[in-house]
Amino acid sequence: MADEKMADQDEQQYTKKERKKQRKKEKKKKENDMQIGCLGCLGWIAIIGTIIVVIINVGGDDEEEQPEDAASDSEETEQEPQDTEEEQPEDTEPEPTIESAEIGSDKFSELVKSEFNDIAEVSGTSSTGYVNIKYKSDLSHWSETSLVKTVASDGVEVLGYIFKNANVKQVNLRLPTTMTDEYGKKSEDLVVRLGWSRETANKVNFEEFESMARIDINRTFDIADTYYIHRGVYRNVDWNENPPKDGFINDEE
Repeated sequence: MADEKMADQDEQQYTKKERKKQRKKEKKKKENDMQIGCLGCLGWIAIIGTIIVVIINVGGDDEEEQPEDAASDSEETEQEPQDTEEEQPEDTEPEPTIESAEIGSDKFSELVKSEFNDIAEVSGTSSTGYVNIKYKSDLSHWSETSLVKTVASDGVEVLGYIFKNANVKQVNLRLPTTMTDEYGKKSEDLVVRLGWSRETANKVNFEEFESMARIDINRTFDIADTYYIHRGVYRNVDWNENPPKDGFINDEE
């Protein structure tokens, strides 16, 4: 019996030792597993850190390059005003109008002719303020009445246009046409002449008077300072029984 107890005690002690060894092994294994796990985490952390560093470096390069681009853009912006200043056109004088054109100048003549296609010549002098207008000699006229209307009615518009120039003191309208004498000879004659002074023009409302003169062509001659109508034309004009007050005037009288 004593031997059996001792055997049981020895077996229990052996079992306790084995269990203790087993526990130490398990503990050591856990410690090793934890170390391996920590090393694995550190490895991943190192990889992620490396990636972050690379991204930061790439971004830094882009940021360093941007100031150069911005600087170049600012330089181009600063240069643009210089190009704009160079491209600005030089100041040019305004085109003269009939009000400002010098009497007797080519520009004065050009302005009148461009306004009225029936006019052939424009002459005058700035010193006297006189302007002479000569119509084209090849104008078509249905009769002597229509011929006279060219000056008496249409001429009022010409007078109003030229008298816009404050330096004009007198305007003379002259209408030539081809005449045939009693011997069958043809020649170009000035058959109608009309002269208005600045004093007369200042009294006229041209907008209203133009329509009045189209109805009664004698009105333009009645207030004129001077006028002349060729005898051969005068006697064939339809004056509606109301000829100019002074009758006709020709070179013979």
